[in-house]
Amino acid sequence: MVDASLSLPIGSVVRVKLGGRPVVVRIADLGPAKWTGRAIDLSKVAAQGLGMIGVGTACVTVERVG
Repeated sequence: MVDASLSLPIGSVVRVKLGGRPVVVRIADLGPAKWTGRAIDLSKVAAQGLGMIGVGTACVTVERVG
């Protein structure tokens, strides 16, 4: 899964958790996070994996892998 973050370098691999449900994603660009002030913007597939579809935004834990 490919996602966007303003604070993490492009190419970083991170584990994103919501309520104990983890997904591992790769940061591909700055994306909308650059303009929204959010820590990370998730792809639709990653959001589905976390059960976030329909919620829009959520407070998640982001941890760099490797």
